[in-house]
Amino acid sequence: MSDSKLIKAHQIKLQKLRDEIKDRKQEILDNIDLDDLMMNPKPYLDKLAKEFYESNEDKYKKAIGLGKSLSKKFIKGMKNDSSKVQDASIQNGQEEGGESLK
Repeated sequence: MSDSKLIKAHQIKLQKLRDEIKDRKQEILDNIDLDDLMMNPKPYLDKLAKEFYESNEDKYKKAIGLGKSLSKKFIKGMKNDSSKVQDASIQNGQEEGGESLK
């Protein structure tokens, strides 16, 4: 898969995760109890933050995994490209350091 296709596929997956998190955020915001918020703001907001994190923790972990997977694919591709350049240099009569073998 080309780099541009790989990046595009990665962006699509991330956008899906963003949309899921955004939907969950809106769901929580829509259910805020203003009376509870006014009575005990810090504990109430702490509870909401914890609920939001816990309800999206799997999505955060998935996003991290997607990033790791993408970086591994790029590193693998770079190593393959580097090997091709070295092979071409050797075939053209040059050592790894750029000196001619002739």
